[in-house]
Amino acid sequence: MAGVSCRKVGAGEAEIEFLLVFVTLLALVFGAVQIGLLFYARSIVVAAANRGAQEASASSGTLATGQQAAERALSSLGLLDNSSSVEVVDRGGDVRVRASASVASIVPFLSAVPVRAVVVMHREGG
Repeated sequence: MAGVSCRKVGAGEAEIEFLLVFVTLLALVFGAVQIGLLFYARSIVVAAANRGAQEASASSGTLATGQQAAERALSSLGLLDNSSSVEVVDRGGDVRVRASASVASIVPFLSAVPVRAVVVMHREGG
């Protein structure tokens, strides 16, 4: 059969299948990285709130030193910006620290994700 092409009828199907698999795998990789960033940011915010509560609840500590310690912990790890906040409140014999920050998204069409933590500690000597 002279002049007949050796190309198979469904040759374009492989490219379409590859594209579908590639896009799916790419979405899974971006999702996994984003989840990892969220867990990392959550641990940072919890550690910052914990540090602030420790400083504020110490016998020589004040609410201001607790807030500064929490803000230092957030800023040293790059999470203190306009969307971050630290609130330190004295509740009788307890100190409550609320810390929050936003995590930038690497996934297209997903806005920044807020991460929050609250730590309550009993004030020493109180």
